Amino acid sequence: MVTSLVYGAMSEAPWDDDCVTRYFNTLRAWSEPAQFFSMWNRPLFMLLFAPTAWIGKTAMLVEMVAIGALAGWLLYRTLEKLGARQPWMVLPLFFFQTFYFSVSRNFLTEPLAVALICAGLYALVHRRFGWFALAGGLLPLARLELSAVLPLWALVLVVQRQWRPLLWLGLPTLLLAVGGALVKPDAGSLWLVDETVGREGNNRYGHRELWHYFQRYAFVVGIVPFYFFALGAVERLVRWRMDMMVVLQGLLMFALYVLFSWKLDVGNAAGFLRNLIPLTPSWP
Repeated sequence: MVTSLVYGAMSEAPWDDDCVTRYFNTLRAWSEPAQFFSMWNRPLFMLLFAPTAWIGKTAMLVEMVAIGALAGWLLYRTLEKLGARQPWMVLPLFFFQTFYFSVSRNFLTEPLAVALICAGLYALVHRRFGWFALAGGLLPLARLELSAVLPLWALVLVVQRQWRPLLWLGLPTLLLAVGGALVKPDAGSLWLVDETVGREGNNRYGHRELWHYFQRYAFVVGIVPFYFFALGAVERLVRWRMDMMVVLQGLLMFALYVLFSWKLDVGNAAGFLRNLIPLTPSWP
């Protein structure tokens, strides 16, 4: 936390202009409630940061860093619960992944997705299925494209015969849709569909080649963490250890981002490397 706060205080500019726009939109949210329901703003970000935005950018920086620290601590406690040898090793491999270290203190939403995934893993190994489902249900409010991994979360609950928590997977999105329809009546009751899969138009950023993310992922993680990631990947392949909520979910998310960047127009995916940050908990 100290390192990230110092770097944040010394930085002369945020990661990109999205941080600036989201900061001002967060300030406006109290006078323009529709900002809470903007899919570009990401509703979960607005909900968490609208209170601290009025204190100032420094308060938001501290909150972002605290969320990142909590995510790492939850991942560490998850490995400790599973009986991993030297679980503390996950902390440097998690926090100091190149892009995560830089982005986790900025006003972007990928770190929120990381925190929710870490919270979900922690809740799962402690068999707190309600909290597990709630963390999964909030994922679309942080990064809408991660709705695609929720069937895996649902499958975990089904296997464990946890029927009631299944409702939490869909409830946050349902409340978002209803709340948005009330706050933005001109947008219609299907506004959420219209703003996502129903939106037409070409990808204004263009597409990237199929191998774009494959060739650059080592730079997202960082060369040293990637070395350990590669060793772990080989070990898992040799022993055929394919954990559903870690390995399979990570592979599904990676394939999803490749598909978005390579072929799809939904969300105007541009092949930004920071889009891969939600994979951060999957590899350490």
